[in-house]
Amino acid sequence: YVHLLPVIFPVRAFWKAWRCCRRLQRGCCRCSAFARPSGFHPLDSLALLMEADDRARSSKGASEGLGKLSVGLTPADIVRLLDVGSGEMGFYTYWYDQASERVKVEGVSDAKLKYNKGKTFMDQYVFGADESEQLAGEIIRRMKLDSR
Repeated sequence: YVHLLPVIFPVRAFWKAWRCCRRLQRGCCRCSAFARPSGFHPLDSLALLMEADDRARSSKGASEGLGKLSVGLTPADIVRLLDVGSGEMGFYTYWYDQASERVKVEGVSDAKLKYNKGKTFMDQYVFGADESEQLAGEIIRRMKLDSR
């Protein structure tokens, strides 16, 4: 067992230092006078996310009505969706095909519209000078809204 001592000692010392650091993060380490008040540690992130989920479920805000939104669609309706992402935008059209009795989608295989480098949707199309005209043209072209 004596030959294992050099291997065991560094491992035990590492875990002792690890526990001390964790306690120090929580402000309750007895071995240091420099204990900080509660701070963030990555190992606590799961618990923090679960607490945030619980708070979100218990709060009653404006978003509660979104789940109760009643939309009446008929088989003849066409639904057009503009998917605004963090770096690109997708244009999708959904409709019910009565012949095959399936919901069809268009725009999935089309290339998405990418924003200019370093810009967001708001920067480029809302606050941009001429970009809103480009967006309107893309919506008309990709969703086949042209009346001609």
